[in-house]
Amino acid sequence: MKVWNFNPGPAKLPEPVLLQIQQELLDFQGTGISILETSHRSVAFDKILFGAEENIRQLLKFTSDECQIIFMQGGANMQFFMAPLNLAVPGKPFVYHDTGYWSQKAIAAAKEIGEVWRIKTFENGRFDLDPEYETMQKYLKAAYEHITSNETIDGKRWRYLFDGRFTPPIVVDMSSDFLSRYFRVQQCGLVYAGAQKNLGIAGVTVVIIRNDMLKRNGLHPDKFHCYRTHLGSRYNTPPVVAIYVLKLMTDWILAQGLDNIQDANYQKAKRLYDYIDGSGLYENNVHEDVRSVMNVVFLLKEGYEELVNDLLEHFEDHGLIGLKGHRSVGGFRASLYNAMPIDGVRALVEAMKEFERTH
Repeated sequence: MKVWNFNPGPAKLPEPVLLQIQQELLDFQGTGISILETSHRSVAFDKILFGAEENIRQLLKFTSDECQIIFMQGGANMQFFMAPLNLAVPGKPFVYHDTGYWSQKAIAAAKEIGEVWRIKTFENGRFDLDPEYETMQKYLKAAYEHITSNETIDGKRWRYLFDGRFTPPIVVDMSSDFLSRYFRVQQCGLVYAGAQKNLGIAGVTVVIIRNDMLKRNGLHPDKFHCYRTHLGSRYNTPPVVAIYVLKLMTDWILAQGLDNIQDANYQKAKRLYDYIDGSGLYENNVHEDVRSVMNVVFLLKEGYEELVNDLLEHFEDHGLIGLKGHRSVGGFRASLYNAMPIDGVRALVEAMKEFERTH
């Protein structure tokens, strides 16, 4: 039976990438040793590291004269602290858009560093900026403005990125939709993204920082928590295998074309949302303005809640795994990251239809 992995992360990898990893596991490109044994100081790893950087630059169309790429560890949670530590400006607050679970974690971390102005951006279930926002922007120049581009748990996203509404430098947590769509990275002061959604396996975080932001002294963080320390991505031993898989994933995205990846992601999400919206059993309560393309959340309608476990068993019987909603919200969640093909979504919809017919 074909198994479809809808886990929110670590997520599905494309079969060609898995096959290449398998082939190179015992002998990496004629070196005679496994990629698992490859030194982070070797010529072989140089090619991986520089190749991964170059792939990201090609996909997002920027140069080293504009922004630097750092491969780090610690996930988004580490960046929640590093961003305010490095980018603080004396006397200026941090502006954070509260759009769900992960932005709230970022806000909590920033509050330990300095003053935070919190904006409930998706209030009332749609993209709806706080009435005080424009006033704040006009009279209070922030050190930076932070957004979480996609909320995996709440199933919400920023539909339009960087459309001119931002005044301070933008800091973006793109952990769950990085390289799922094109954006102008030069318009951001800092972008960070864990790899385990669209870029490979857990263990590495991509950080892209604009050169002018690198010059900030922030709150004079200790050496290890300073971005300048990590330029070159080898201050400490980097996660060689995670960066290797990221290189293969960006090779795969380049071969597909980022525009085609973006279009495919929209089509996958549309197919699932269209079925849910027309269903008598399932519902999605996220306003269309802010529905996530990466993470489709849904519930059983009122009166059918007792069928949750039955539906999860039904999914597993059909080879559909990872569909249980986050423990904080319940329900169901289908993660449709780059590597999930349309056939997986078709299989999910057919299983949902079958369950609806019989229940």
